[in-house]
Parts: sequence; C-alpha cells; structure tokens
Amino acid sequence: GYSFVNTVDVTTSSNSQFVKRSLDKTSFEIKNHYFYGVTLMSAYKFNETFSLGGSFLYNRHSMTLDYITPPETIQENSSFNEYSANLIASWSL
Repeated sequence: GYSFVNTVDVTTSSNSQFVKRSLDKTSFEIKNHYFYGVTLMSAYKFNETFSLGGSFLYNRHSMTLDYITPPETIQENSSFNEYSANLIASWSL
C-alpha cells in the first residue's frame, strides 16, 4: 500500500530535553515505509444478520528515518513488529 501521510506519535518517560527534542515529530522524516504481515480471523454466525468473532494481526514494519538535527542529518533504518488482537461484531441488513 501507499500512504499520503507520514506521521508518527512518540511518547517517552524521559525528562531529558535533548531526548524530547530529538523525538519531536518535526525533527525527522519517514521515508520508504513498508510493512507486510498476516491476519487471522474467525467469526461465529448467530443468525442471518449477526456474527461475532475475533482476529489476530501481525505486521513487520521497515522504514528509513531521516533525522534533521543540526548540525548534521543522520539517516537510520528502523524496523519493528506490530501485534493486534481484535473483537469483531458484524451486523448486516
């Protein structure tokens, strides 16, 4: 897929002003963000209009971060795993 928006929200428990400034979303740009994964889902059909189930999602993210912190620009490759467990309720007309 392709995204028109490249944003990230970073939270930290550090009191360091340097860490907070370096993690500010205006201090870096995300480039070449790719992810791939698998989704497993199942649902039980109670009647013709209602189903209830669950799903599990795994994605592997890979991206390039361009840090724009004076006096130089640093490029870093980063990757992380995303896991998600979800409850699914489906109702149809």
